[in-house]
Amino acid sequence: MHFLSVQIYFIMLVYHLIQHFSTVMCEKKNNIFLEVRIKMFYNYKNNTSDKKRRKNSYNIAAFTLAGVMAMSSLALTGCGKAPITLNAKTFILEQGNSMPTEASVYVKGKSEDVAKTVLNAEGVDYNTVGTYTAELVHPDKTLRIEVKVVDTTAPAVELYADEFSVAPGQMLSITDVVKSMSDNSSVTIGFADDITKADADKILSQSVVYPEAGAYSSEICAKDAYGNMTVLPIVIMVVNDSEPPVLNGVNKTVYATVGNAVDILANVTATDNIDGDITSRVTADISAVDFNTVGTYTAVISVKDGSGNETREEVSVVVQDPSASLNSGSTVTVGTDFGSYSSEYVPFGFGSEVDENNRPTGLQWYINRYGKYTADFIQPESNYIYLTMDEGYEYGLTEGILDTLKEKNVKAVFFITLPYAKQNPELVQRMIDEGHVVGNHSVTHPSAGLSTLSVEQQINEVKEVNDYVLEHFGYQMYLFRFPTGAFSEQSLAIVQSQGYRSVFWSFAYKDWVVDEQPDVASSLANALNKVHGGAIYLLHAESTTNASMLADFIDGCRAKGFEFGYYSKVD
Repeated sequence: MHFLSVQIYFIMLVYHLIQHFSTVMCEKKNNIFLEVRIKMFYNYKNNTSDKKRRKNSYNIAAFTLAGVMAMSSLALTGCGKAPITLNAKTFILEQGNSMPTEASVYVKGKSEDVAKTVLNAEGVDYNTVGTYTAELVHPDKTLRIEVKVVDTTAPAVELYADEFSVAPGQMLSITDVVKSMSDNSSVTIGFADDITKADADKILSQSVVYPEAGAYSSEICAKDAYGNMTVLPIVIMVVNDSEPPVLNGVNKTVYATVGNAVDILANVTATDNIDGDITSRVTADISAVDFNTVGTYTAVISVKDGSGNETREEVSVVVQDPSASLNSGSTVTVGTDFGSYSSEYVPFGFGSEVDENNRPTGLQWYINRYGKYTADFIQPESNYIYLTMDEGYEYGLTEGILDTLKEKNVKAVFFITLPYAKQNPELVQRMIDEGHVVGNHSVTHPSAGLSTLSVEQQINEVKEVNDYVLEHFGYQMYLFRFPTGAFSEQSLAIVQSQGYRSVFWSFAYKDWVVDEQPDVASSLANALNKVHGGAIYLLHAESTTNASMLADFIDGCRAKGFEFGYYSKVD
C-alpha cells in the first residue's frame, strides 16, 4: 500500500508539472507537443532484476498516465490562451492629437473580445512631448501600452511676400519679412547665413544688410525645440532709392473743442516704393497746438522711409468753443404744473423762402414764439453747420455712415428710439466711443406727434429712453428730437423738465421712404445749394441716398467754407 500511495502522489505531481510547462509554452505561441519518452525507461539498466523492472514499469505507467491527464486538460482548456494581445508594445502619437478610441488599433483577438476592450488614456498628456502609459482594459485581461507623444511638425510660417526691396546699407529685419509664425514649442527664426549649407548647419540672424545694389537670394529658417525646420526662400532686391514716401488720408484742417485733444493721425496711412506700408512710422508734431485755448494752430505730420527720404505735411488745427456758436440756454424756468401750458398741436414746417445768407426765413416764427424754451430751430449765423441723423430702425447703413464720418473727422448727432437702442447695442456703443452725440427720439415714435399723448405718456416717452441708455451704456443724453417735428408748448416744457434741449432742423428733404429713394446726384446738389451758416441738417440713416452722398456732401460743404460743429450741451 505504501508503494501504491507513492505512485499516486508521483502521478499527480508529474501531471501538474507537465500542465504548467505546456501552458507556458502555449502562451508563447510555440506549438510544442509533449513527448513522453517512455523508451528511455525501457533502455534503463537492461540487466536489472525483474523486481526492479516491475518497479520501473509502474513508474513508466504512472508517468504516462500523468502525461495523458495533463494533455487532456490542456486540450479542453485551449492552452490557457489570453483573450487579447497587443499589436505593438509602443504607440507613437503626434503632439496635440488624441489617441484613437477603437481598441482594434492596439489589440487583436476574437472580435467579441476586442469589442469588450476599452482604452484608458487618462495618464497621457496629448499636448506635452513625453513617454506615457495607457491601458487596454478587457474584463479578463488588462494590457499596458507605452505611448510616445512626439513633435514631428515643422513650424508654420507666413511671410508678407517672397520678394523684398531695400536700399544699399538699409537693414532688413526679420519682423519686416515674417507676418506670422506658430508652433507647439519654442522657435528660433531668422535669415540663413548661407543657403548652400545643410539646414541643420545654418546660422540664423535677425537682420541682414547688403551694401551694394543687386538681387540676393536668401532663406527664412524656423527651427523648433525638437529640430523640426521650415525653410522658405526669398529674394532681396537692393536698389538705390531717392523717392520719398507718400502720405494718404491727411485732413488739411482738423477741428477740436476746447479742452479736448484730437488725433490728427486718424485715417492717415503711408506707403513707400521700397518699404511698402510704413504707416507705423508716421508721426505727428502737435507741440504748437494749445487745445485749451480757442484759436487756429499748425501741426505737422511726417514719415521717413528706410533710406532716409522724408515727407512732411502741415495741418491746421482749429480749436473752437462749441457753445459760442450755439443758441444759449432757455430764458424760462419750467415748473411741474404742465396743465398750465398750452397743449395745442403745432406742426413744424418753414417753407422755401431764405434770406441773404440762405437761411430759411420761416423759422423766425417758431423762434419768436418758442425760443424762450430750450429749443433749437436753427443755430446762430456762423461758418458751422450741424449734422443730425434720425435712427428709428436699422437698415444696415449706419456702420457705413459711421465709417464715413470717422474718415472725414465729422461728429454728428444720432437720435435713437428705445427699440433701436435695444436692438443695436454695438452701433450705439460705437457712436459713443467715436465721439458722436446720441440723442433721444422717444420710445415709440408716435406718428401723430408727441403732443397727442397724455402728460404722463409724454414723460414716459422721454424718460424710458433716457434711463435705458444711462443704465446700459453709462451715457447721459441731453438732446431730444420730436417725432415728425410736431409739438406743443406743453411738450416743449415737458422735454425741458427732463433735462433735454429740443432740436428741430433748418434743412430736410423726403429721404425717409425706403422704397422710394431720391436720386443721389440731385439730392446732393439740393443739400449743397441750401447750405447756410448755423444750419441744422436732418438726414435719415435708413436712406441709401444719404449713405451714398455723405462723403461728397461733407467735402462740398467744406469747399464752400463751412465746417461741421459739435453739438455740445448748453445749460
